[in-house]
Amino acid sequence: MRVQLEDLADRYFVRAGDVVFRSRGERNTASALDERLREAALAVLPLMVLRPKRDVVTPEYLAWIINQPPAQRHFDVAARGTNIRMIPRSSLDDLELDVPDIETQEKIVAVNALAERERELSQLAAETRKKMMSLILVERASRMRPKKRKERTSK
Repeated sequence: MRVQLEDLADRYFVRAGDVVFRSRGERNTASALDERLREAALAVLPLMVLRPKRDVVTPEYLAWIINQPPAQRHFDVAARGTNIRMIPRSSLDDLELDVPDIETQEKIVAVNALAERERELSQLAAETRKKMMSLILVERASRMRPKKRKERTSK
């Protein structure tokens, strides 16, 4: 949604290189914003904006590591609320992460992207096989149908 906002602090706007973390809801995941984000965007609750120090951790790695089971277990323990699950900011501050060197982070993110692409392609291949098998079986069933005979009448 586009709106005209005035007198709003820059810290509320997200840009490429930021990581947004969904602090409310059933799943508490993070996403790195890349260069496809060309216009200023406002992040509102339940999104928290994380601005990683790029010389320490890449945004893509930070989002990836937050989405991994150890971090998710940390959030499960820290979650508040009965109707709507909420992760407090302090839980993000307390989160301990393994942060290898930048080159290793980039390799981890690249391998993860390839694994995700493989999963998508495998799922597509399985769906395509299922459709093909269904078409073959339908064709086979129609061939096996008894042929109707034309009866001749004698005159």
